[in-house]
Amino acid sequence: MSAAGLIKRAARRGGNRSVTLIRYRAGTWRGGVADAQVEFQKPIEASVQPLDMDKIEVTPDNLSRLSSLAQVFTTERLVAADKTTNQHQDILIIDGEEYTVEQVSNYRFRSLQHFEAVVARRKAATR
Repeated sequence: MSAAGLIKRAARRGGNRSVTLIRYRAGTWRGGVADAQVEFQKPIEASVQPLDMDKIEVTPDNLSRLSSLAQVFTTERLVAADKTTNQHQDILIIDGEEYTVEQVSNYRFRSLQHFEAVVARRKAATR
Protein backbone atom coordinates (compact mmCIF):
# COMPACT_ATOMS: atom_id res chain seq x y z
CA MET A 1 0.00 0.00 0.00
CA SER A 2 1.28 3.49 -0.80
CA ALA A 3 2.04 6.09 1.87
CA ALA A 4 -0.95 8.10 0.65
CA GLY A 5 -3.14 5.00 1.06
CA LEU A 6 -1.85 4.40 4.58
CA ILE A 7 -2.53 8.02 5.54
CA LYS A 8 -6.04 7.84 4.08
CA ARG A 9 -6.67 4.58 5.99
CA ALA A 10 -5.44 6.17 9.24
CA ALA A 11 -7.64 9.18 8.55
CA ARG A 12 -10.71 6.92 8.22
CA ARG A 13 -9.91 5.50 11.67
CA GLY A 14 -10.42 8.87 13.34
CA GLY A 15 -7.35 11.03 12.72
CA ASN A 16 -8.64 12.81 9.63
CA ARG A 17 -9.15 16.52 9.72
CA SER A 18 -9.97 19.22 7.23
CA VAL A 19 -6.42 20.51 6.60
CA THR A 20 -5.29 23.42 4.43
CA LEU A 21 -1.59 24.08 3.81
CA ILE A 22 -0.37 27.68 3.45
CA ARG A 23 3.20 28.06 2.16
CA TYR A 24 5.06 31.37 2.21
CA ARG A 25 7.84 32.46 -0.11
CA ALA A 26 11.25 32.83 1.48
CA GLY A 27 11.58 36.45 2.46
CA THR A 28 13.06 38.81 4.97
CA TRP A 29 12.73 39.26 8.71
CA ARG A 30 12.08 42.77 10.00
CA GLY A 31 12.33 43.30 13.72
CA GLY A 32 11.85 39.57 14.31
CA VAL A 33 8.64 39.53 12.24
CA ALA A 34 8.36 37.62 8.98
CA ASP A 35 7.81 39.75 5.89
CA ALA A 36 6.38 37.10 3.57
CA GLN A 37 3.97 36.63 0.71
CA VAL A 38 1.80 33.56 0.30
CA GLU A 39 3.25 31.23 -2.35
CA PHE A 40 0.24 28.91 -2.39
CA GLN A 41 -2.68 27.64 -0.35
CA LYS A 42 -4.25 24.21 -0.92
CA PRO A 43 -6.12 21.40 0.83
CA ILE A 44 -4.03 18.34 1.69
CA GLU A 45 -4.62 14.75 2.82
CA ALA A 46 -3.34 14.43 6.39
CA SER A 47 -3.83 12.51 9.59
CA VAL A 48 -3.71 14.62 12.77
CA GLN A 49 -2.85 12.78 15.98
CA PRO A 50 -2.03 13.65 19.59
CA LEU A 51 1.67 14.36 20.04
CA ASP A 52 3.86 11.35 20.74
CA MET A 53 5.85 12.55 23.76
CA ASP A 54 8.99 10.85 22.35
CA LYS A 55 8.99 13.50 19.61
CA ILE A 56 9.71 16.47 21.88
CA GLU A 57 11.83 17.22 24.90
CA VAL A 58 9.63 18.17 27.84
CA THR A 59 11.07 21.08 29.79
CA PRO A 60 9.56 23.47 32.35
CA ASP A 61 9.60 26.15 29.61
CA ASN A 62 7.44 24.21 27.14
CA LEU A 63 5.23 22.35 29.60
CA SER A 64 2.39 24.84 29.20
CA ARG A 65 2.51 24.49 25.37
CA LEU A 66 2.08 20.71 25.31
CA SER A 67 -1.71 20.84 25.05
CA SER A 68 -1.43 22.97 21.90
CA LEU A 69 0.90 20.53 20.11
CA ALA A 70 -0.07 17.75 17.68
CA GLN A 71 1.49 15.45 15.09
CA VAL A 72 0.57 15.57 11.42
CA PHE A 73 1.28 12.71 8.98
CA THR A 74 1.09 13.47 5.25
CA THR A 75 2.68 12.71 1.90
CA GLU A 76 2.82 16.47 1.25
CA ARG A 77 6.22 18.05 1.94
CA LEU A 78 5.96 20.40 4.92
CA VAL A 79 8.42 23.17 5.83
CA ALA A 80 9.60 24.48 9.21
CA ALA A 81 11.18 27.93 9.54
CA ASP A 82 14.83 28.28 8.57
CA LYS A 83 16.38 31.69 9.22
CA THR A 84 19.56 30.74 7.33
CA THR A 85 17.55 30.58 4.09
CA ASN A 86 14.83 33.05 5.20
CA GLN A 87 12.27 30.28 4.68
CA HIS A 88 9.08 30.85 6.63
CA GLN A 89 7.31 27.99 8.37
CA ASP A 90 4.20 26.51 6.83
CA ILE A 91 0.83 27.23 8.38
CA LEU A 92 -1.78 24.47 8.59
CA ILE A 93 -5.44 25.26 9.06
CA ILE A 94 -6.86 22.30 11.00
CA ASP A 95 -10.57 22.35 11.79
CA GLY A 96 -10.56 26.13 11.38
CA GLU A 97 -7.61 26.78 13.73
CA GLU A 98 -4.12 27.91 12.68
CA TYR A 99 -1.11 25.73 13.49
CA THR A 100 2.54 26.49 12.77
CA VAL A 101 4.89 23.75 11.57
CA GLU A 102 7.59 23.55 14.24
CA GLN A 103 9.54 20.45 13.22
CA VAL A 104 9.46 18.11 10.21
CA SER A 105 10.88 14.62 9.70
CA ASN A 106 11.04 12.89 6.33
CA TYR A 107 10.53 9.12 6.43
CA ARG A 108 11.01 6.53 3.70
CA PHE A 109 10.39 2.80 3.97
CA ARG A 110 11.14 1.14 0.66
CA SER A 111 9.03 3.14 -1.78
CA LEU A 112 6.75 4.64 0.89
CA GLN A 113 7.64 8.23 1.71
CA HIS A 114 5.81 10.52 4.12
CA PHE A 115 6.41 13.47 6.38
CA GLU A 116 5.75 13.70 10.10
CA ALA A 117 5.46 17.16 11.59
CA VAL A 118 5.07 18.59 15.06
CA VAL A 119 2.65 21.53 14.88
CA ALA A 120 1.67 24.15 17.46
CA ARG A 121 -1.71 25.85 17.67
CA ARG A 122 -1.43 29.63 17.38
CA LYS A 123 -2.90 31.64 20.19
CA ALA A 124 -5.81 33.85 19.22
CA ALA A 125 -4.81 37.47 18.82
CA THR A 126 -5.85 39.68 21.71
CA ARG A 127 -7.50 42.98 20.94
